Amino acid sequence: MRPTCWSTTFAPYMEEMGLSTKELLALGQVRPGEGGFGSTIFALRTSTYANGVSELHGHVSRGLWQSAYGEVPEEEVPIRHITNGVHVSTWVAVEMAELYDSYLGLRWREEPHRPEAWERIDNIPASELWKAHERAREHLVQRHPSPPRPTKLHRAHADPAELQAASEVLDTEALTIGFARRAAPYKRLLLLLTDPDRLTRILTDPDRPVQLIVAGKAHPADDAGKQLIQRLVQFARQEPLRKRIVFLENYDIYLAQLLVAGCDVWLNTPRRPNEASGTSGMKAALNGVLNLSVLDGWWDEAYREARRAGIPIGWAIGDGRQTDSLPEPEADRLDANALYALLEREVVPMFYQRGPDGVPRAWVERMKHSIRFLAPQFNTHRMVDRLPGAGVPPCCSAPGPIGRKRLAARPRTGRLAGARPRRLGARRHPAGGGPSRRGSRCWNPPFPARVVVDLAGLSPEEVTVQIAVGRMSPTEVAAPLEEVTYTTLKFDPAQSQEGRAVFVGEFTSTFSGHVGVTARIFPVHPDLDDPMALGMVHWA
Repeated sequence: MRPTCWSTTFAPYMEEMGLSTKELLALGQVRPGEGGFGSTIFALRTSTYANGVSELHGHVSRGLWQSAYGEVPEEEVPIRHITNGVHVSTWVAVEMAELYDSYLGLRWREEPHRPEAWERIDNIPASELWKAHERAREHLVQRHPSPPRPTKLHRAHADPAELQAASEVLDTEALTIGFARRAAPYKRLLLLLTDPDRLTRILTDPDRPVQLIVAGKAHPADDAGKQLIQRLVQFARQEPLRKRIVFLENYDIYLAQLLVAGCDVWLNTPRRPNEASGTSGMKAALNGVLNLSVLDGWWDEAYREARRAGIPIGWAIGDGRQTDSLPEPEADRLDANALYALLEREVVPMFYQRGPDGVPRAWVERMKHSIRFLAPQFNTHRMVDRLPGAGVPPCCSAPGPIGRKRLAARPRTGRLAGARPRRLGARRHPAGGGPSRRGSRCWNPPFPARVVVDLAGLSPEEVTVQIAVGRMSPTEVAAPLEEVTYTTLKFDPAQSQEGRAVFVGEFTSTFSGHVGVTARIFPVHPDLDDPMALGMVHWA
């Protein structure tokens, strides 16, 4: 960044915080004094709170930025997660909204984050839910309704002639798979084309036809994304696929509303773990559309929680971790094979398994499970409601970015860099014996701990001293402990002297085998939402 930018943009902040240009630059460096200035690390260091937009995104982000927090363990890096949500009233189609009003009342509109608002979804007769969904599919395939009044959004809608051309190709009764999103390479728009012959057999089965509707845009500067769209369009123009694959241009919010309600299956194939959250699948789920997705972003936690509860809500492509460490071509091949297998063995057969009334009962039952389980979790009401519970302090009491960095820059707190645990005293297991056993449970008596610390001018009230106990690798001594538990020690003034603060306590362990024990110290302050945010943790 040019010096003139510093003087004009940051000078007022530097003056208020009492920081030099070098000190301010260090706030944007992973390791102070090394490398250039990064806006992400600067934002992390000057924010009271940071979160990922899904559970997996939070986990990945902690791993990405752990090095910026010194010796803080990855699981304690102060980046939490609050999974994204969507606005229910905006994305529920008219056909479904009328049905919900009739059987659920109006609470699903007013309090969609309450599970009880969706409990009566089972009261909707299968035939009525299916008919409402079929009307939404026909709405997508056959018509392009005018918005209530002419607006800029209306003029930006998909070309009616384009949708009319699609309606001449698509089948109003065929299994319809939707894929609509930005055409970025990691989204793997062409994963379905990995085995063209196998895909063709799936789409053109005369008894169980399947059609694919694709919509999306590439960034104007993303040539790779544009080439992906070109390859898809060229593939779709071939016979006999011309009537089975349609690409809709001019993708916008209005077209998205038609797609997330009118498709039967919502397909998502990102290269894990690159999808931070994703929200289109949430919108589809509100309308009873079943998700078929890689376990990435929001779907990773949604599918895992539903499976743990024994609730079928859709399908997962792969197991989520099998391909994480594989080269991209091999991972793509495995995911593509898993996708084809799901379509052939589960998705397509279930859709076409009909009763005498033409209703696919098993499919509709899964639609109900999906709505009841996902709707109350993945909406904006729940997302906003999560903020206080996730530990965000009230605005009036938070130190704010300037106050927080001033706290970190205080001379007394800064001197913690010289504070080191000196000695840990703990009773060893008896010779020849490991942890004792009573019944089937491993147990240990309390072990005394004593840590001597040079506080470098800090008071005992300004630090926390803990004993860490965890499983130790039998082959890699330097490897981090696993399944760590912490016990906070108390300051003992009777044993302390000038320059030597003594902290004492007892700890236990329920582990068997190789057990590691160490100590750590870090600063505390009432204005700190998370003491780990300063990255000032020292280990014995």
